[in-house]
Amino acid sequence: MSELACCPPGNAKHRDLLTATKWLGNAGSRYSKGQPPLTKDDVMDSIELVAHLLEELYAPSHEAMAAVAKKVNKKKGPVR
Repeated sequence: MSELACCPPGNAKHRDLLTATKWLGNAGSRYSKGQPPLTKDDVMDSIELVAHLLEELYAPSHEAMAAVAKKVNKKKGPVR
């Protein structure tokens, strides 16, 4: 995942989430002597990191949902 270095500077927090997930994935897929095995908590951390990232990237913003609610309430029904 060296291409993460090419992410735009504004996505630093996303890059950090992806990089942390990469390290956990590497640790889980490449057991090496001297390293402790991945725990259930490590796996859950990885899942939560990915879920958070997906939510940040794809979930509608609170402001957008407030705007939709305002339109629906003004029209007292569907707006589409």
